[in-house]
Amino acid sequence: MGYSSSLSDQEWEIIEPLLPKKKKTKPPTWT
Repeated sequence: MGYSSSLSDQEWEIIEPLLPKKKKTKPPTWT
């Protein structure tokens, strides 16, 4: 899932509410 690393904080603020609740929290591997 390399696309996740290209997302900026501003983009996350937009897309996070659209994601399923189970993906609401980012896995440690994304940090």
